[in-house]
Amino acid sequence: MAMIDMLISYTAGAKKDLDAVKKYTESSLDLLNKATDMKDDFAEAYILKFAVNSNRWMYEMDKMNDIMAKQSEAKELAKKYDPDNPRLYLIDGINTYYTPKVLEAEQILLSPCLKNHMRCFRLISLLMRLTPIGEKTRFAVTLLYAVYRKISWMMQKNG
Repeated sequence: MAMIDMLISYTAGAKKDLDAVKKYTESSLDLLNKATDMKDDFAEAYILKFAVNSNRWMYEMDKMNDIMAKQSEAKELAKKYDPDNPRLYLIDGINTYYTPKVLEAEQILLSPCLKNHMRCFRLISLLMRLTPIGEKTRFAVTLLYAVYRKISWMMQKNG
């Protein structure tokens, strides 16, 4: 459910509907906080927290320090509990790419973040074709794979 709220908030962001972005981002974070309260080593929940907190930049620019602290905490806990999770590196690469230039992030930082997940996402793509999974899961994995393909293309284009 948290991932669905996260995807709805991304859609709202694309439409510049900041009220919906806030609503679904906060809903997703509430669900993820409950998940990590119940199971404190739930790496996937921390990875999604890492991703969802990025949306807060759209409507809470004044809370930059809090957003960065929450993202850093979620990233470190995800890395602690599942250091080889390809989604962690995908989200890290996306966050690095979209970090405001004021914070002096370079697109070149994408490369080490994304190299760790490419092999895993190719495997996920193969498994999706071979394994029957639910439609929501298929949609989420397809979306993540599409993002991976777009970033891979951008990396190749930019050298």
